[in-house]
Amino acid sequence: MASRYRIILFILCMPFLALALLWLGTRAWVVHVEDSYPPLGRFLELNDRRVHLLEAGEGAPVVMLHGASSNVREWQASIFGRVAGRHHAIAIDRPGHGWSERNGADDHDPRVQAEIVHAVLDDLGVRRPVLVAHSFAGTVALAYALAHPDDVGGILFLSGVSHPWPGGVGWFQDVAAVPVLGPLFANTLFLPGYLARRESAIEKAFAPNPVPQGYASEAGVALYARPASITANAQDIVELKPIVAAMAERYHTLDVPLTVMTGDADQVIWSHLHSGPLAEKVEGAELRVLEGVGHMPHHARPDAVLSAIDALVEKRKSPAVTSAD
Repeated sequence: MASRYRIILFILCMPFLALALLWLGTRAWVVHVEDSYPPLGRFLELNDRRVHLLEAGEGAPVVMLHGASSNVREWQASIFGRVAGRHHAIAIDRPGHGWSERNGADDHDPRVQAEIVHAVLDDLGVRRPVLVAHSFAGTVALAYALAHPDDVGGILFLSGVSHPWPGGVGWFQDVAAVPVLGPLFANTLFLPGYLARRESAIEKAFAPNPVPQGYASEAGVALYARPASITANAQDIVELKPIVAAMAERYHTLDVPLTVMTGDADQVIWSHLHSGPLAEKVEGAELRVLEGVGHMPHHARPDAVLSAIDALVEKRKSPAVTSAD
């Protein structure tokens, strides 16, 4: 009889033991990842949070903002070096991503993230930047321009989000964004699923273009799978739709040089819902659709992206500003 109770007790304890083992495995993973992908740049202390950024080059400021599930290494693995060779290149980890801290309850809001970016640039003495914003960060660049219309030199909206979309964002994002349950999920059950589907997720982001050799390592993709980054990313995405719906009502007021660039084969963000409607609402916006390109134009067509950046820098220039740069 006693042995039967021990067996029953063991069976009842198995889920908790499994969660404990998963938690320990996740802790070990975090240590390994952070040792493998340390900060590349420097930190600024702003409003009780640390913001990580890369900075190189001289000339007109070009500020690169990464998308969801990403960090500044995404830019280093693609066009950062080439941009720095001709302009003042700055890449910033958004709050909760890469090595930037996430302290505020509203840090998921792209309007708040835009203010953080503005504070960083103000600390650096940067005025009227050209914002290069990929994917989720498209909302941050648009929020920046709506809040600071006189302090934007131009925007390259790169495969970005601008409008509400049908449907949800995926069950695992919904779960990871829930208070208490989300952190538990991120610290235990998320990692095995992430490791199983990481390669296919990367392939989908690039499709139909090939994934560059060594991309996962060079872009520090694994930094996303730390629990704090998982929950931050989920909050960003889950809370986005009503925010972008409100922002979309004001796009017609934008008066900044805007280039909207998208691939016609993007399987992550549908250009007909975001890029096209945005270009139609903003007077003077230029829409560039890249044939046969997926969600990662800065990898698949870097020359086209650099050309767009250079054109925006030229539009930004004026006699009063050029002398200051």
